[in-house]
Amino acid sequence: MNTKAGPPSLSLSLEPIDKEGAAAAAPSAATGRVCARCKYTRQSSDTAPDWQCPSCQVAYDKVDPPKPAEPKAAEAPAPAPAPYIGKAARARAAAAEAAAAEAEAKKKAKARKKTSRELPTTWIGLGLAIVLVLGLVGWKVQADKARAQERAAKIEADARAAEVAAQKAAQEQQARMQALEKQARRSSEGPEAVKELQALAEKGDLRAMLVLGTTLRDGRGVAKDPEQAIQWLTKASNEGLALASVQLGYSYERGLGVTQQAEQAENLYQRAARQGDPSGLYSLGLLYSTGLDNVGRRPVAAHMLLDLAQRAHKEQQQDDTLVPPNRGAFWAAGTMRRLAPSMSIVEVAEAKRLADAWKPGQPFGF
Repeated sequence: MNTKAGPPSLSLSLEPIDKEGAAAAAPSAATGRVCARCKYTRQSSDTAPDWQCPSCQVAYDKVDPPKPAEPKAAEAPAPAPAPYIGKAARARAAAAEAAAAEAEAKKKAKARKKTSRELPTTWIGLGLAIVLVLGLVGWKVQADKARAQERAAKIEADARAAEVAAQKAAQEQQARMQALEKQARRSSEGPEAVKELQALAEKGDLRAMLVLGTTLRDGRGVAKDPEQAIQWLTKASNEGLALASVQLGYSYERGLGVTQQAEQAENLYQRAARQGDPSGLYSLGLLYSTGLDNVGRRPVAAHMLLDLAQRAHKEQQQDDTLVPPNRGAFWAAGTMRRLAPSMSIVEVAEAKRLADAWKPGQPFGF
């Protein structure tokens, strides 16, 4: 039987009519996912499938690295993904970085150029400073050297001046002493000369002591005063004046103002002879050649002393004016010739050997 179809029945359904719209309205499970390729962070409004990046349309699985193992409960959560930077932003950042690098390069080039310009100037300044310092040092050295030379020259000049002054004073003193020696022998000038000689002797002038002693002993121009004479001669002899020892020995040999004592004369002659005094050598040699009492004759010693006296006279050429009469070394050669015939050849040779070996200040060895 044919029956007419009735009107279609309406059935109610809870499913949305627009399934795509409903799907778009619902949030995607991949929201927040970051593309490993372009670094885009998926948004809730993106319509691309969950497996595909909305920005570069690449499948996540093709570019994503393998998922790390699940972090342990104790480990800290992974850091939040970096925000997505678009191509334009990346281009601008790259351009900014390039501009900054270019600016930095220009700055460095400018600094190098400036340094290259300043470097020669610095070296020139340093060189000038070194030259200036060396010049100052050289000037100071030369100045110090010049001052040292000036001081040395002044010291030398002062020394020469002092030496000249001393020589002049000595010459003047010698000339004055010679004048006093002559005046002391004159009765009219003797007393005044003796006063001046005594003043000089009291000041320590050895030559004045010698002149005063011989004048008072011999009584030439003034009255004799043997006691004062021997005192002044003894003082001068003890002070080291060889000729005073000769005059004092002569006094004891001849008994002038003192008791005659040949042994004391021998000692005094030896004192003068050991100093190398020509008259002392001759006086002692003459004493040994004649052989006075308590001294004895000593030919070898006498020949040696006379030989030394002769040699000393050749160097001195002239005897002192205050040498005792006939006691100058001038007579040594003649006395030695008279003595030699009484000696053997061996004795003469020994005397000559002793004379050759002896030096002033040494003992005679006899």
